[in-house]
Amino acid sequence: MLGLSRRQLVILILTFLLLAASPAIVYFVTKYRADVRSKAFEDKTSDEPELPVGPFSTLTDFPIPGEKTATASAPTGGMTLAATIQLQGRPTGNNNGEIFIGIAASEGTPPTYLQTGSSQAQADGSVRGFSLTNLFPGRTYIAYIKGPQHLAQSFRFVASQGETKVGENPILLLAGDLNADNVVDAFDSKIIQDAFGATPTSAKWNMFADINNDKIVNNLDLSFVANNFGKTGAGGAWYSPTPTATPAAR
Repeated sequence: MLGLSRRQLVILILTFLLLAASPAIVYFVTKYRADVRSKAFEDKTSDEPELPVGPFSTLTDFPIPGEKTATASAPTGGMTLAATIQLQGRPTGNNNGEIFIGIAASEGTPPTYLQTGSSQAQADGSVRGFSLTNLFPGRTYIAYIKGPQHLAQSFRFVASQGETKVGENPILLLAGDLNADNVVDAFDSKIIQDAFGATPTSAKWNMFADINNDKIVNNLDLSFVANNFGKTGAGGAWYSPTPTATPAAR
């Protein structure tokens, strides 16, 4: 047959069979290699923590990426924040008011708050007892502090057991943000103008316009808006409805 020896014929048949089976061999070898690589990747990542999926309103038991966690492996309670403030425009000893406090892991515009709340400032400007929840001792956080008609300021602090005081003594909060959007602008000026000359018994009385708390809206209040016009508090602008006139005292 074709003048081939038996040995040559056997080699020819084997070569034909090998060529015919090559695609299947290549497929199974490729699949085997892919399976091995996939298994190796699974083994490598199986012990790594799964990243959380947000959004989160509070920090739970997952470390903040990029921060060291040697001090503590879990958040704890028993921590409070304290500060002493001076509301610009108010005389010493007249700093009563509700103070906004926000806690973030880092600075941002706007901040991503882990916790927000309010605390009552005393007449001397002291703010104490704001409970810090789900924070890791030893880590650095940012506290945002804002007065009722005032721009926010931000301060870094390290969380620790007990009371942590932030900022200089006292913290001066700039006045003029009458609509609580963390910006002093034409909207605030309009609020002053609409309440100008009003006292608590007036129909157009607006307590937000009375920056220095002397029970009359006048040029002194307008001066704070003018002096701080165009300024924005720490963390950038907020959105907030414009305060409406408060009922006149009877």
